[in-house]
Amino acid sequence: MKIFLSYCGDDRAQKNLLKDRIVSLVGEYREMGIAVEIVEMETHCAGNWDEWMIPAVKECDIFVPLISDNAMYPKTGV
Repeated sequence: MKIFLSYCGDDRAQKNLLKDRIVSLVGEYREMGIAVEIVEMETHCAGNWDEWMIPAVKECDIFVPLISDNAMYPKTGV
């Protein structure tokens, strides 16, 4: 089983908390011999979706997008 975590770089701390929680939840599956892989990709650039994100998501069983203001409204320096 592959679990895909999509996040903005500015949300790395929240992604790490989410990943830790997922790891603790799937630990029981791993003990039962079910392989669980967590795939993490920084997806702050919408252009990444066409190039490699859509194929990567299609290869995973579970897709967890971490959506925040950082992901939707990138910092522009203004």
